[in-house]
Amino acid sequence: MEEPLADADGNAVGEEELHEERKRRLLRESARADLLLRRLSTINPFVHRTPVTLAEALKMCLTSWTLVPLRVLCLAGVVCTTAITAKLALFGTNHQDLLARPLSGWRALVPRFALPLAARLVLYCFGFHYVKTIGKPSPVAPIVVSNHPSMFEPLWLYYVFHASMVGKAELAALPDPFGLLARAVQPIFVARDNPTSRRDTVNDISRRALSYHRAYTAAHPVLNDDQEEDEDEDEDDVQQNHEEEEKGRIEKEQIGIEEEGEADDKVPITAPVWPRVALFPEGTNTNGSCLISFRIGAFIPGLPVQPVVVSYPYAFFDPSAAGISALWLCFRAMCQFHNFMTVTYLPVYYPNRKERRDPKLFARNVRRYMARMMSLPTTEHSYDDVALQIAATKNSKQHFPGAKAVIEVVKMQEELSEYMDLSRETLMKCLAKFMEMDVDASGEISFSEFLEGLSLPNNTVTRRLFARLDVDGNGQLDLREFITGMAMLTGHSDLTEYVQLLHEIGIQ
Repeated sequence: MEEPLADADGNAVGEEELHEERKRRLLRESARADLLLRRLSTINPFVHRTPVTLAEALKMCLTSWTLVPLRVLCLAGVVCTTAITAKLALFGTNHQDLLARPLSGWRALVPRFALPLAARLVLYCFGFHYVKTIGKPSPVAPIVVSNHPSMFEPLWLYYVFHASMVGKAELAALPDPFGLLARAVQPIFVARDNPTSRRDTVNDISRRALSYHRAYTAAHPVLNDDQEEDEDEDEDDVQQNHEEEEKGRIEKEQIGIEEEGEADDKVPITAPVWPRVALFPEGTNTNGSCLISFRIGAFIPGLPVQPVVVSYPYAFFDPSAAGISALWLCFRAMCQFHNFMTVTYLPVYYPNRKERRDPKLFARNVRRYMARMMSLPTTEHSYDDVALQIAATKNSKQHFPGAKAVIEVVKMQEELSEYMDLSRETLMKCLAKFMEMDVDASGEISFSEFLEGLSLPNNTVTRRLFARLDVDGNGQLDLREFITGMAMLTGHSDLTEYVQLLHEIGIQ
């Protein structure tokens, strides 16, 4: 006896009703895919924008034998002198001591004065003789968040705020004097191969930020905003807030993040006070053309943040670090007679109740605020885009254009999550298959490459299928269209039926 047909919800239906349900589902999926691909940004924030021109090459030839050696000597002198000072300050301490508590007593003079001065001198060696500033840094916010176009703005933020930052654990193991200096600034070290690294990093950020916040608020009492807001809430609002707080608490427990009260118990009021925490929520370098998606680590503590916007006006060389090696960036920066940096300190952003409960909302609103002040667009690119771009260029024997692998991963993950798990591993597999099919390494797949790569015949069904996946109608599939098409085809095992349904609903 044949089992009765059922729709997506498991309800028994007739064959005709099931057919109509499939058509409606396909129409929704197709409309969603079309909308997604048309809304994806055309900006690539990971390409370098100033190639070496003839005039620039001549200038580099001149300065590499005159100006650059002088700057390298000055840089070496600054590094060595600072390393000796740091060595004295760290004498008698170990790695665990540096992670557990800030330097105190006479040792604290090094991170408060010697290291910030060295950071400013290093910037001077790279041609940043004058830095234009707009606004003023505020002592109120325990967390500073900034965009991250280059490797130079961390030096400036350390010079101004003496702040704790986040760095790879490998920095501490670098040979001296570089490893010594990395340990002396007492960053929050992240071990990417450690499964608990994210939880530990967030807890360290919260612990240090709360240390500063408690010390500042104790010295500068302010009105308790929570009490003031509670007076205006009715019973329904209070109940909803309790439910949302419980949901947020459970989510934090699932990833092992401590609640504020738990962190308070570990930071007694008499403990040495950590400096502020400076973070770059974009998580990677960009060329400054937009603000990409923010990671939420800086916003989980729910404390006030001071947004800082950094830009690098340029005429001949863009000092942004996207799409350029660190060594080549340093050399070209030293070849310039002067480099420009503009730092804008925005007013402190105080999170409201909803933002304190929802770090993602907090991060989105701060990013929107910074983008509006910068007059820049926002995109949903992330470090996963950088990883795809690196993989495309490193694993290609035919010089695959890495820029074609930048697909705005976060937005695609949000829109296609119900159809396909777009983890980094899945994206890498999709990229590998795409590059395998792209025989001429053009960054796009033609119809013939599509047929050959998937071992499909050339017939009406495959021509209509390719036309459906080719949303922009240029006769080629790029990586975005390829991944979106694969996601949309998930659950459709019969291509002939799929194409027939497309034809019936008028898409093809």
